[in-house]
Amino acid sequence: MGRRPHPLGTAPPPTAKGPRAPGRPRYGDLLSPREAEVAELAAGMTNREIAATLHLPPRTVEQHVARAIQKSGARSRQGLELALRTAAD
Repeated sequence: MGRRPHPLGTAPPPTAKGPRAPGRPRYGDLLSPREAEVAELAAGMTNREIAATLHLPPRTVEQHVARAIQKSGARSRQGLELALRTAAD
């Protein structure tokens, strides 16, 4: 089963073609795959619940939520939910 593209424009995974800069890929204004996953859960779960579900530290989840809110232009978790819903339509 393939993953569906995220409505806020998740960047595609890097390809093995050609030379690649060292380090992790940069996603710029697009949500990374993990940010998109956390953003979808943020509407109905607390950071601690998301952390337990995804086996991540709560502080990492806080950072992913904050970046998703910033990248989507939302002002809150509720605004993030609305931005995700609007982008999907």
